[in-house]
Amino acid sequence: MSDNKNVLDIDVNMTFKDILFQIRLKGYGYIGFNYSGGGDSGSIDDIYLIPKDAAEQDEHGTIRISDYDIVWNVKDVISREMHQLISDRIYSIILDDASDWYNNDGGGGTGCICTENGDFSVDHYVNIIEKEEEEIKGNILD
Repeated sequence: MSDNKNVLDIDVNMTFKDILFQIRLKGYGYIGFNYSGGGDSGSIDDIYLIPKDAAEQDEHGTIRISDYDIVWNVKDVISREMHQLISDRIYSIILDDASDWYNNDGGGGTGCICTENGDFSVDHYVNIIEKEEEEIKGNILD
């Protein structure tokens, strides 16, 4: 629980829809996040808030940030507990189904969640290393 009365905190009866609504009431239209992984582990690197008018959702559901006036210091807006709940939800609902971004050579991406309707859009990548082979023959005595 936060001591700051201006910080949004979770209530035991809150649904994730309620959380998105509370964030939207504070003037944020989107929750952004960055994630990365490799070598059998991965994590959400950043969660940030995007003002309502700083991004838009196109007819295909893709969310694009148009103005990078982003709130990186989310502890001034949401409690640590709410931050953790959002992070857990992103991981379980979105990233668990994303192709193998946390194993071997890794991957990552960026995403946005619309606070109005819960839609999300993620630019996801997986690192793939290719191997080229060639055979070299000769005689070491020449």
